[in-house]
Amino acid sequence: MAQPAYFRREEAPALRFDIDRLTRADPREKERLEPPCRVLVHNDDVTPIEYVTSLLRRVFGLGLFKALRVTMKAHVTGLAVVVVEACPKAGQQVDLAHETARSEGHGLLRFSVEPTESGD
Repeated sequence: MAQPAYFRREEAPALRFDIDRLTRADPREKERLEPPCRVLVHNDDVTPIEYVTSLLRRVFGLGLFKALRVTMKAHVTGLAVVVVEACPKAGQQVDLAHETARSEGHGLLRFSVEPTESGD
């Protein structure tokens, strides 16, 4: 009498590993390991609210209502958190925002980056 299939001893297929793929760093993992930083927008009383909202959407990828909320908070309080990102990415976004604002005639608009506290 033949044994059922689950009792038969068959050789397991050979496992092949791509050692380069296994040891290659995932760029998303590196970004997760970077310390987080806040990007802040400062009110300047000159740049139109509509322009700030538009720039936040284009550079930082905010939705319309989030961009309006951030813009209005900066307008009323003088400062607002735009996003929290890995510090290198936050710095790149701030540089792009400054370059874009300056090239479009709004050189007074200012953003800054600060590290988050450990409790954030």
